[in-house]
Amino acid sequence: MQSGEFSLFGRTFSAVIFDFDGVIVHTEPVKWQAYQRAFKELLEIDLSADLRDWVGKGEYEIVDTLLRKYGRSFSVEQLVCRKREIYLELIQCHPLAPVNGVLDFIKVLSAGGTPIAIATGSRIEDVSKIMADVGLSSYFDLIVGYDAKMRPKPSPDIYLKVSKELSLDINRCLVFEDTLVGVRGAKAAGAFCVGVLTSFDSSDLVEADLTIINFSDTLMTAGIEIRK
Repeated sequence: MQSGEFSLFGRTFSAVIFDFDGVIVHTEPVKWQAYQRAFKELLEIDLSADLRDWVGKGEYEIVDTLLRKYGRSFSVEQLVCRKREIYLELIQCHPLAPVNGVLDFIKVLSAGGTPIAIATGSRIEDVSKIMADVGLSSYFDLIVGYDAKMRPKPSPDIYLKVSKELSLDINRCLVFEDTLVGVRGAKAAGAFCVGVLTSFDSSDLVEADLTIINFSDTLMTAGIEIRK
């Protein structure tokens, strides 16, 4: 193995790419609270507590779908902006919890010199703030969000962009995702993808190469060997 490469799950990898929401930090329930408050405040609509249908989808898609579901006409942009404001208020008042074991796993990778990146559909500003709050900002080599030319997951675009910026073949990258669209995007790019069961059950992520409950599982049962 070359420096920074590591062995895990019986394979050798050169880098790790994480999705953010539900993989590094438990953000999804708080995001859904922000949607609920925005819809209640602006439209007097009480959204259900079930967020499973929306996890992994973009803000504009979620808002547009909900407006059509409730037969309402309203500015999607205004709802998205208000949701963002509420979300920032929530994460400032209530710090978010990292996924079990992820901090230790990232620190092990970083200590071994392994390139670490994030590929997220979330706003970079939100991700950067949360990363600083949980003490992870210094460990990542790259954080990539969507630009106007990129198609959302399950398109492979964001993963291919990350691998290009890292100057690595995508098939040498290990990806962690918690949604089916994310898994499909990673697999379409050519990466080995592990499903993290924070948002869905293993039956929902059958297209992943394998699934783990959290990152403590990875460290305890598989072990990791990094060449420094």
